[in-house]
Amino acid sequence: MEQGFSSRVTINIRTRVTKQSLTLAEKAKLDKVTRVTNIHWVVLSGTSGKTYHVGYDFRHNQFTCSCNWGRQTSDKDTIKGNGSGCHHILAVVAGIEEARGRSAAFWASVDDARRQHRPIMIVAVDRRGNIVVETSRERK
Repeated sequence: MEQGFSSRVTINIRTRVTKQSLTLAEKAKLDKVTRVTNIHWVVLSGTSGKTYHVGYDFRHNQFTCSCNWGRQTSDKDTIKGNGSGCHHILAVVAGIEEARGRSAAFWASVDDARRQHRPIMIVAVDRRGNIVVETSRERK
C-alpha cells in the first residue's frame, strides 16, 4: 500500500440536512483511508472497525464501496453515475482532497454547494432525491 492518511472532513451544515446526513459526515471523520492505487482505496471504518474497499468505476463515473449499504444501494437506489454516498466514500473523497492540499466540505444540496464559489462534485444522488455534494478549497 502506498500512502496512508486520515480523512479530515469539514462539516458545513446549512438547510435540508437530515440527521442521517450529519451522521454520515461525522462517521467519515473517524475513518482511516489508505490509497492502494489511483482508483482503489482501503477504508478502516472508525465506527465498526471493519475494512472496506472503495473503487472508482470509470464506466459509470461513480465511486463504489464494498460495505453492505454500498452494495445494496449502488444498483437499485442510485441514479446511474452517482455512487451510494456511504461514509466510506465521503472519507475517500476527503482524503483525495487532503492529498491535493485541499479541504473538503459536504452539502445536502447543489444550491448550498454553489454558494461556496468553489469547485463542486456530486458524490451521490438517490432516486428519492437525496444528494451529497462535495466542495473543496485550498488549505491555508
